[in-house]
Amino acid sequence: MRRGSLVDRLPRRLWHLGNLYLGARLHFCIGHGSSDPGVTVRTVEWNGHVLARGKQWVRGFPDGPLPDDVDLDQVLSYRGDPDPQVRLEVAAQLPSWAGEPPDDRVVEALIDLTGDPDDDVRSWATFALSGQLPAVDTPAVGAALWARTADQDAETARHALRGLAQRHDPRAFGPVAEAIQRPDVNYQLIEAAGAFGDATFLDALERLKARGWEAENYPYDPVLDRAIDACRPQPGEQQGSGLPERSE
Repeated sequence: MRRGSLVDRLPRRLWHLGNLYLGARLHFCIGHGSSDPGVTVRTVEWNGHVLARGKQWVRGFPDGPLPDDVDLDQVLSYRGDPDPQVRLEVAAQLPSWAGEPPDDRVVEALIDLTGDPDDDVRSWATFALSGQLPAVDTPAVGAALWARTADQDAETARHALRGLAQRHDPRAFGPVAEAIQRPDVNYQLIEAAGAFGDATFLDALERLKARGWEAENYPYDPVLDRAIDACRPQPGEQQGSGLPERSE
C-alpha cells in the first residue's frame, strides 16, 4: 500500500488541533497537496518534515486564512453540509473569522455545531469556544459547554470543562476537583484547575508532581507547574474556598 493511501485510512481524530506525539516531534496536520491553494490534504510530519501526504482532498477550506474572495456568509453556509468533514472544517476555521469583539454569528454557529451528531465536529466546535474564544462568556455559551461535559466523547467533555473553568463557572469546579485525583488525568483538566487558580486543588496537583505525572504524560510543556503556581496562595491570601465566585 502506498504511503498516501495509508495516510487517508488513518483515523481523522489524529488530526485534531494540538495532537503532538513523541515529544512533539510527530505531527499530524493539513497542508497543501498541489499548486492550487484551495486543495488541501492530510500530512504526517516528523520534526517539521513531511513523511507522508494523503491523496484524498480535504473538502472545505485550507488550513489558515481563507481566500480573500470568501466571506463569512459563505463559510457559515457550509455549517449544515451533509458531509461531516466539511462541518468540521467550518468549526475549525470559524474562530479566525470571529473578529474583535467576536461576531455573534460565529458564536451562534459554533454553539450549534457543539450539538452536531458527529463526534469530531462537536469536539472541534467545543474546542473553538473553549480554547479559541475564551473571552466570550454568555449564558448561551455556558449552557453549550455544560451540555458537552456529559458528552460520550471524552475529549469533547474535557474541552468543555476547561472552557467552563476559564470562565470561572462553578459548575465545573467539582468535576475538575474529582478528575485531578486520578493519576492518569488529562492535561486539559490540569489546565482547568490552573484556570480556577484555587488552593483547594493544590494538594492533588502536588501529588501528581511527586508521582512524576509531567515527565510521563506531558514532558514538553510545564502545564502542571503552571497550575501549581496558579493555585498556590500568595502571602496574605486565604486558602481555597472550594466554590469560586463567578466573575461577570
